[in-house]
Amino acid sequence: MSRNETDNEPKNEGSPLSDEEVRLAISQPPTLPERRRIKDAADVLKRSYPELSALRIQEDWERATELLHEDYRSGRFLLDTLGADRYVETRISMTILLIRKKMIEDLQIESAAEFMLMDAALTANYNGIKLQRMFGDLAGGKGTVSR
Repeated sequence: MSRNETDNEPKNEGSPLSDEEVRLAISQPPTLPERRRIKDAADVLKRSYPELSALRIQEDWERATELLHEDYRSGRFLLDTLGADRYVETRISMTILLIRKKMIEDLQIESAAEFMLMDAALTANYNGIKLQRMFGDLAGGKGTVSR
């Protein structure tokens, strides 16, 4: 019997699986499309974090998950995504982190959805700054403010 047959599917989608349904689901090998999705997800993770390919035991994975969570909560993930270590000026990186910290405090951000929305807003703000700098450069300005 394959995993995709309706006999093995829960009758009420959205309700928790019974212990028997969970045992049945994990006892069967994944189908070819499921294996491809799992492999694709693993490949993306390896490309994003090459150091994760060295993780071999559960404790290593748990520690890596904690570190990635810390990077996300601290804003490091956002800055890495923006290319801060290579392309973003230190002043802009620091400003983004300060704004992020202030938003977390002021808005009492706690949930993953709130963090995602905040980071999307900060990314949009950063992209706006980049565009404004390009417009300034095209208009003959230097693009940065001298102090």
